[in-house]
Amino acid sequence: MNTRVAIGYVLTVAIVLAAVPIYLLAGEPKPFRIIPIPHEQGFYSLIPSMVISSQKELNHFLVKYQGVGPDLGYDQQGFIEAITAAKIDFNREALVLLQHTEGSGTPQVTFAEPMLKAHRLICRIEVESVQEGNCMMAYYCFALAVSKEQIREVEQQYNQASVDPSKIRTIILKIKK
Repeated sequence: MNTRVAIGYVLTVAIVLAAVPIYLLAGEPKPFRIIPIPHEQGFYSLIPSMVISSQKELNHFLVKYQGVGPDLGYDQQGFIEAITAAKIDFNREALVLLQHTEGSGTPQVTFAEPMLKAHRLICRIEVESVQEGNCMMAYYCFALAVSKEQIREVEQQYNQASVDPSKIRTIILKIKK
């Protein structure tokens, strides 16, 4: 093997490894879990993106929205079942809800795999408008359980197809221990 090929190989491996999150290289579990809640509901128009740090806060949240229902397209049972099934350990984890509003021109709204960078979890909501919309709005939410020890902030990044799809907006949420 000549020197140029060897240097090229070493540089390629270094570039690839630099793009891999450190917890994957160490064989550790991810410091977050995506919770499979129903992603599109009218109910989500009522809540902002937020961090819920304790069982008490979660109970307050659930009581506050109890009975909000069919008129807003709220699948309360599906939401509660998904959060309950996640078995969040509030001694070690926080629940993060990332809300997104979009014009209902049949957009494709997806949640990209989060990336951890220096104790900040970067969560990108990607929106691609498929066709011309109407006056209706669509409300989305994505939920995660995040490690209070390894994550200090969650950065929600998103674009809005109905406004300016090329402009990325951010919201920073602080994680309380």
